Amino acid sequence: MNATLTRNSLSVLTRIKKQTADAIVLSGDEVPAPALNDFYEQVFPARANFLKRHWRWLYRTTGETTVKSPIVVMKDGRVAGHVGLIPLPLRRGHDQRTAVWVCDIAVLPEYRGKTVGGILLAEAMAACPLRIGFPNDLSWKLITKFGWKGDLDTFGLSLLLRPERHPKLRDSYSSKPGMKSLAALAGLATRVIWRARTLAIKNLSCTPVSDAQLAAFEESQSPAALHVARSREFLNWRIAAHPDNKAHFVLATTDGKASAIARIVADGDCRRLHLLTLKLNPFEPHRLSKLLAGIVRWALARQIDVITAVTSDPAMARLTRWWLPMVAPLRYAYHADDPAGETFLNGAERTWEYLDGDFDLTYLSPETEPNPRSFSCA
Repeated sequence: MNATLTRNSLSVLTRIKKQTADAIVLSGDEVPAPALNDFYEQVFPARANFLKRHWRWLYRTTGETTVKSPIVVMKDGRVAGHVGLIPLPLRRGHDQRTAVWVCDIAVLPEYRGKTVGGILLAEAMAACPLRIGFPNDLSWKLITKFGWKGDLDTFGLSLLLRPERHPKLRDSYSSKPGMKSLAALAGLATRVIWRARTLAIKNLSCTPVSDAQLAAFEESQSPAALHVARSREFLNWRIAAHPDNKAHFVLATTDGKASAIARIVADGDCRRLHLLTLKLNPFEPHRLSKLLAGIVRWALARQIDVITAVTSDPAMARLTRWWLPMVAPLRYAYHADDPAGETFLNGAERTWEYLDGDFDLTYLSPETEPNPRSFSCA
């Protein structure tokens, strides 16, 4: 077991060390490919093919980083558990530091409750002194044992244009006769209302992301709010080098003063339009409203089922919810090795969008074969 585990809670570590004699901690490159592939197929079946081909890109192992990712625990010759780390350049004003976005924590069912999750998290925390993430309830229960803190000040905003296709809603009414038809009628009424609301809005331009367009989204100023530094290197990894980079496009108003990088993803048979980042020059409420109205109009014409965005900016959230009215809080979690690092991660303001972590990276692009709901920006 790695000696760096002594950084963490003594009570948790004592329990871990009693049961880790047969555990081997390795990085992804040290694991036999068949073992890692088998784990992905069992734990992340919907993403398995993508992860098997592209985990090095996802966890940024090909860049100049000392962070080894993913970290896996081997037991009985199998991958028993896995955690992904995505190195990110975080900036607050002129202070820039490297942190890791902790994601994809998973343990095989037969090894749960046997400290494998604790081993993974302790090793992940030893990889970098600053850690952030947006954990689900199960992961949150684990990381709080290691002193992580969190706030519900980030929001996912959505507009359901076809609620009958939304996976969670579809599952909830699958056992209730008539609910699917009711949801379909509600979706039809929703689309009628939103077509009327956007009838006078001019069409947005839609173009594939080019190098010149990507450069326009580079950070030009250094705000005081904590944020992922939008350097060219970061944007190149996140967009240009994305395995589905051709699925990304820019939606822009006719005057070019408001634009968004967007992507269509598949969530089962539900087509979601993810607004990865919005750019307003300058930021004015009417420009944001004009952009979002145009996006809704564009999505209706392309038979999009759900439009979603993520923001932790209170002003942006208030304005966006006029167009994406369904709001769900997301838990931001953080941990640092020292008080200065904690202040850096948990200062007065933070700015998150889909682009900044693994929010969007857990989704795959729809199949590329032509279908009635395909589209082309070109």
